[in-house]
Amino acid sequence: MNPVLLRTALIGSAIAVASVTLPLAGGHSPVEQREAAMKEVGKSTKLLGEMVKGETAFDDAAANEALATMAAAVTDFGTYFPEGTALAGENENAAGEAIWTDRDGFDAAVTEFRQDIAAAVEAAPQSKDALATSFGAVAQNCKSCHEDYRVKK
Repeated sequence: MNPVLLRTALIGSAIAVASVTLPLAGGHSPVEQREAAMKEVGKSTKLLGEMVKGETAFDDAAANEALATMAAAVTDFGTYFPEGTALAGENENAAGEAIWTDRDGFDAAVTEFRQDIAAAVEAAPQSKDALATSFGAVAQNCKSCHEDYRVKK
């Protein structure tokens, strides 16, 4: 099979599976859904970061699957933060009040995050250097959003 078609099929399958299972994986409340989504993003970020740093061998299929998983996890991400859910949930880090006092800024950050991930998926990196380039914007977006909108309980 053509490698490009195989990769496209793999990525499409990962997105389809994740889009069906992610909302159910964490339960049904928005807080459970955001925690499940963040866990998926965190697992993917860890793997991609290890590949970029050379701690894990670069694997284009695994990298692209991780990017697709991230994209699926954040499809409805903004809806997982309804008013009144600051500091809610089981994780040691939680949604900070700044999400609601600066909702426009938060929504813009979520939109940028989704766009960065979509661009990384579209780039379909085939090398460690290409991954570093496409994943760099995603990782920076994660970091800045966490600095502005996440708090330690």
